[in-house]
Amino acid sequence: GEIGSITIATNMAGRGTDIILGGKFNIKNNILNNQENRKLWKKKHDIISNIGGLHIIGSERHESRRIDNQLIGRSGRQGDPGSTRFYLSLEDTIIQMFTLYNISKIIYKFGFKSNEVIENNFITKL
Repeated sequence: GEIGSITIATNMAGRGTDIILGGKFNIKNNILNNQENRKLWKKKHDIISNIGGLHIIGSERHESRRIDNQLIGRSGRQGDPGSTRFYLSLEDTIIQMFTLYNISKIIYKFGFKSNEVIENNFITKL
């Protein structure tokens, strides 16, 4: 939850994890300078909130939408802003499982290159 920080986690590590914008404010460790530290934490929290909050990047979709929703739910906790984006390949197992035909062959027939970004609601909803 700190500016510039990156956390890499599996779907198991992400369960039950709350990433707090501005970092975790620990009252026990801040007894002497509680007010100053709270102000500093609030300032960091507000800066991160103003630039969009926590952004989650998913590298694959799960067969179970519930698992995807848990990942999506890591951002935008407790009223804070956040966003999620998944990056997939048409060759991913999940895409192959839920399409009736080889969608990659059709996409390539339209002239798309293998490393070209494709954004489309049809593909997004798969």
